[in-house]
Amino acid sequence: MPPSSSSRKRLIAWDVRMIEHTGIGTYLRGVLPHLVALRHECGIDFVFIGPRDKLEKYQFLRVGGRIVDYRIPIYSLREQLLFPRLSDVDAYHFPHYNVPVTLRRPFFVTIHDIIPLVRPEYRTQRFYRTAVRLLVGHGVRYARKIFVPSLWVREELVRQFSLSNDKIEVTPYAPPHDFAPPDRQTIDAVMRRFRLTQPYILCISLHKPHKNLLFLLKVFSLLTEAHSNFGRRVKLVLAGLRPKDVAPLSAAMSHLLSPDKRDRIVLITDYLSSAELAALYVGALALVTPSLLEGFGLPIVEAQKLGIPVCAPDLPWAHDTAGQGALFFSPHQPESLVNLLKQLESDKNFRQTLTKHGHANLARYDWEETARRLMNAYCSVLSNPMRKSA
Repeated sequence: MPPSSSSRKRLIAWDVRMIEHTGIGTYLRGVLPHLVALRHECGIDFVFIGPRDKLEKYQFLRVGGRIVDYRIPIYSLREQLLFPRLSDVDAYHFPHYNVPVTLRRPFFVTIHDIIPLVRPEYRTQRFYRTAVRLLVGHGVRYARKIFVPSLWVREELVRQFSLSNDKIEVTPYAPPHDFAPPDRQTIDAVMRRFRLTQPYILCISLHKPHKNLLFLLKVFSLLTEAHSNFGRRVKLVLAGLRPKDVAPLSAAMSHLLSPDKRDRIVLITDYLSSAELAALYVGALALVTPSLLEGFGLPIVEAQKLGIPVCAPDLPWAHDTAGQGALFFSPHQPESLVNLLKQLESDKNFRQTLTKHGHANLARYDWEETARRLMNAYCSVLSNPMRKSA
């Protein structure tokens, strides 16, 4: 039954300090507008915790609930001790594993990945890995419900912490509804800004060991050695990088490539608006995601939405996300990706078939559906049945 007009609404407090980050910020900006739109259907309101000046820039946060100003940095000891304890809140939702261990209120948690625990060689600091295991373990043990973006993350959580599948809900990411090919003016401006010419291969990634970008540099080196028109002209664009990623990548490029070939690699650390990012996608021959591990891999479905061919590693996480809408290569054998890229460049029909399968895969991903799964879980846990939408 829907709640009566006199019944008190349940309050869920979201930690949204990372609203402007990549990764978790993308998740927050994707799902929260739809959660806000659903709040009246099931008698739930929200409290949003974070820096007021940042949060008030987002209309869906201003209209969707109360804002509590809180500025202590994420992943700090101070937040463990000083996170807001709100007496009128029925439950909290943490979109990260760093749940305050002293919090004695019901909470939900979203775990995006547990890469440091699955592959400890990617994080050599033992203290870091121990802290992650303790915090993730606390979060998944005491959460009323755990949300993850993929089956792969759910399986790893079950394996690592002996959890029941029933406690974990798969709530995948999705490209924004308005993520669409930009106008010609925006495309031309982005091409001029980064001095791009086609053809180019696009990768959107940070530089971390598991992201496998050195493998991609080796692939590019082999491509440019080919005595073909494609090999002489192709560029590689690495976007989404942090400023600190440039130096190690430049060092690797100096080792692998001659100066004239290094000039064909574009490293982008600039913030890109949604339209600018879409412009990078639509100009690309293909999106390549060489990562050895991801919780989901949002660039894959972004590229599929824009009709860009996707090349992904032949690994469970990538098959889970990309479905039939990608070409899969060995992430340890550069030649396997080189051959796929040559085929994509030379065969238009092959590209069209691949993008058709990519569009079909997108039917599995929608932020509104993800928000509805979250809301159903809230209502089930808080014993507040959700009214079906018309």
